[in-house]
Amino acid sequence: MAPKETASLFHDTRVLVIIMKLREILFLGAMAALVPFAVGCENHGAKAALPSVASAQPVPVRVVKPETQSLSGESRVTSSLRSKSEAILSAKYTGTIIFLEVQVGDRVKAGQALVRLDASMAAIALQNAKAADRLAQANLANAKTELERAKALREQGALSDANFDKLNMAHDIASAQADQAKAAIRMASQQISDATIVAPFAGVVSARFRNPGDTVSLMPPTPVLSLVDPDHLEVKMAVPEALVPRLRVGDVLGATASPLDTAFQVRVSALGATVDPMTRTVEVLADVMEPMDPNLKPGALATVDLAGSKVLAGLYLPSAAVHKADGQSFVYVVKEGKLQRKQVVIAPIRPGTILVTDGLRSDDQVALDMVELAEGQTVRPLSN
Repeated sequence: MAPKETASLFHDTRVLVIIMKLREILFLGAMAALVPFAVGCENHGAKAALPSVASAQPVPVRVVKPETQSLSGESRVTSSLRSKSEAILSAKYTGTIIFLEVQVGDRVKAGQALVRLDASMAAIALQNAKAADRLAQANLANAKTELERAKALREQGALSDANFDKLNMAHDIASAQADQAKAAIRMASQQISDATIVAPFAGVVSARFRNPGDTVSLMPPTPVLSLVDPDHLEVKMAVPEALVPRLRVGDVLGATASPLDTAFQVRVSALGATVDPMTRTVEVLADVMEPMDPNLKPGALATVDLAGSKVLAGLYLPSAAVHKADGQSFVYVVKEGKLQRKQVVIAPIRPGTILVTDGLRSDDQVALDMVELAEGQTVRPLSN
């Protein structure tokens, strides 16, 4: 073999040995890297198994028993007193105020003149209307006389039908003009009457919006005074819909008014026909009964106790204990250390409180915690 060929063979052999060494090193490095990964997977599998062990342990949950009577404050409705008669008086006539002497707090009688406007232009219009009426009456009298003469001449054959028709039409026109003049008098008289604002009922002036010298208008109406009747009050209540069926018109309820906790009684006078879709309440009106305490004022905060109408029968739960799914309401009760799902019929009383009308016993222990619960889950009850 030539020396040149021998050197080439030796060089190729060295290259092959180096490649095999590199492969061996790479293989050993890869194996070393896989060992901690396998150990990590093993540990991860061990940790994943822990929850299944822990899940066998009872889960502590708070429980409550349904209340057989309403919770504290649930039988009370807070509202405000208001006058049965309230009015904002505005002008029916455009003009300038020339008389306004009542002040806020003044008592007024029904029909009492409270405000007078400048009605000089209306007075002039009334004079013109009366003058026009006199002229119209004169024309009507003359037309009647001419028509009577025409009838006599026509009977004698001395008047043609065409001339008679003209005189008859003239009489009708004069009669219409007389009616128009009478209407103008009534209109001018009404304007003079509208220039005076009178009290529609006996009461107290609660606000004054204008002063003498101010100009007020008919359109848009300009408010001048506000009037309330403080002697006849009522309470407008928003009662939860579940309680309304047990209320009756005529029921007498106890109430108190702030800030002196003045006690008084109200009589239910009207029950609303619709339910507010946002609050699930119904409007109920109740009259304040006589004798009325003088400390009661329109606008005062009032709390009405509904217990007097026997509306509190049922089982009450905090709303957090009631769950909903597929349009049905249910609760979880604890039976022998496990959760049991029970379907219930409910009626919302107010935010935070639910009235259960069917499906629950008074001695049931109801799970209260807002956690993921499931039927058959092992739990450890905790008193709330």
